[in-house]
Amino acid sequence: MTATKASATASRPRIDAADIDLLRAFEPVVKYTRGESFLPMDVGIYLESAVRMRSDGRGRHVVLGAQGEMSEVTLTDNATDGAATRDFLTVAGTGADDDVATLFQRESKQAVGFHSHGGRLARVGYASRLIDAMFAISLLARGRVPGSLARRAVLRYRSLPAERSSIHPYYARVVRTATWTALQYWFFYAFNDWRSGFHGANDHEADWEQIFVYLDTDADGRAVPVWAAYAQHDYHGRDLRRRWDDREQLDLEGDHPVVYAGAGSHASYFRPGEYLAEQPVALPSLIQRVVSGISHVIRGRGGGEDPGVSIAFVDFARGDGASIGPGAERSWTPVIMDESQPWVPGYSGLWGMSVEDPFQGEDAPAGPMFNRNRSVRMSWSDPISFAELDLEPPPSHAAALLRGREEAVERRQTDVAASIPALERELAASGAEDGASSGDPNRTPSRMADRERLRTELTALQREREENELRLADLRRRREAADEGRQPQPQAHLRRIPVPSAPGADRTGRALEAWAAVSIGLMLLILVGVLLLAPRFGLGIAVGVIGLFLLIESILRGGVMGLLATWVRLLAVVAAVVVFVNYWELGIIMAAIAAGIFILRENVGELLDTAPDG
Repeated sequence: MTATKASATASRPRIDAADIDLLRAFEPVVKYTRGESFLPMDVGIYLESAVRMRSDGRGRHVVLGAQGEMSEVTLTDNATDGAATRDFLTVAGTGADDDVATLFQRESKQAVGFHSHGGRLARVGYASRLIDAMFAISLLARGRVPGSLARRAVLRYRSLPAERSSIHPYYARVVRTATWTALQYWFFYAFNDWRSGFHGANDHEADWEQIFVYLDTDADGRAVPVWAAYAQHDYHGRDLRRRWDDREQLDLEGDHPVVYAGAGSHASYFRPGEYLAEQPVALPSLIQRVVSGISHVIRGRGGGEDPGVSIAFVDFARGDGASIGPGAERSWTPVIMDESQPWVPGYSGLWGMSVEDPFQGEDAPAGPMFNRNRSVRMSWSDPISFAELDLEPPPSHAAALLRGREEAVERRQTDVAASIPALERELAASGAEDGASSGDPNRTPSRMADRERLRTELTALQREREENELRLADLRRRREAADEGRQPQPQAHLRRIPVPSAPGADRTGRALEAWAAVSIGLMLLILVGVLLLAPRFGLGIAVGVIGLFLLIESILRGGVMGLLATWVRLLAVVAAVVVFVNYWELGIIMAAIAAGIFILRENVGELLDTAPDG
């Protein structure tokens, strides 16, 4: 160990230190994007301004607690009328000012100083833009946070003491298990304005985000950080974590992991940049197969993995705005989520307004301990398995655990090696008793069954012996590496890694951005007009309009040759379908003739190859 590493380790607290000491030693530095309207705030300040309400699941709300009646101590679950009811808190939804024009006239601008440097729609193709249009229309039919609510949230938040303070709380706990010690940091935001502020997927009042640091211990009992895990949109399990020594994927400032928070969404990223977050859309299996087949034909061979149907959004995690943490202009104050915070286990309702969105994207979240359905979050009950670390031993335990597994397999291998000769002798004796001839009249079904049982057991043990040899070799290799302190590559556990682009790297030109913004809506209006004005020629004109729009798109993207290749493939498929429909009998005859010629050629060639010389 180098002197620098030794001094860094010596300055760390012991693994059995007080929770507050462990949390402060490894607390994160969170960097936001310029224009972020909401920063982590005190739960108590939010509760002072909140109203508690109950939804009956059918759009009707009743007030349970007036403004100023709640605090961290008094916020607990009331008796409910069953699963159909849902309690929620709201600050932004309590104002009497519902005039959106008035809100705009006041100091309510969101994302002050933010510039996207390129529209998200220009970064994706027609299919994603069409799905995006359908998603936007769906907001009209399902629960949606009104735009005025986001504006009001900005106003209310800017009037709260939290906005004027340079000290921000995080809510935290320490979970100690037989293997890992998990530090869990929670951040509470008054609003998630990803959709209204940054053209993202959703808005919802209030937001809870979390990150983890997983600790091991050294020979002196001091805490050693090994992994950091950040909660992100559709990532889960081991894809949420990065190893502490992975300098490509994890930024550190001393012993403090750096978090790049998504603008409005507050999702946590390991690297700064702009992320094209394509949210998959679940389709019925039959429709999905059809869509995949069409996509394969259009893209041709070598077109890469089928992306399926998804909606594209950009999550801006640039890190060029406010920063909170050690060395930053704003600092943390930790709040331990223990018995001093009874609201944590005591309130299972929503933090923020419930708009009863069936997809829950626009609904407010529950607190750190609960899901929206009142079940306990896995990240709370089992933070080790949440990041799939239950199968990953800490480095300090790895050698001993592997040695134990190695000894267990060796004992089993000894038993297997002793059992095989006995079974071989018993099987041979059974064969001698039955006689060598399969037609022996003295053979009985029970004796034959015994022989098959013995043969099956022997085969299984022989296979296990060979597998154990391979397993032992692997265990010894891993144990020797653990003894020497060698670890796998830092990213060996990852299935996929979100790849950001630098701010402004995806600029596509104003013409393409304008076209991407208007093309889908304009095309739909033209197609409807064609069907109304010229229904007899509707199909032909519709095909022509779609082709023209695709041609304009390809010219703006510089991909005319690719479009021509796609059209050739589509025309070939259409021609094949037309020929088959109109001349299917001839097609079958031609296929049979081709098959006959092929078989004759193969068989005659084989005959000539095997004919004797001379």
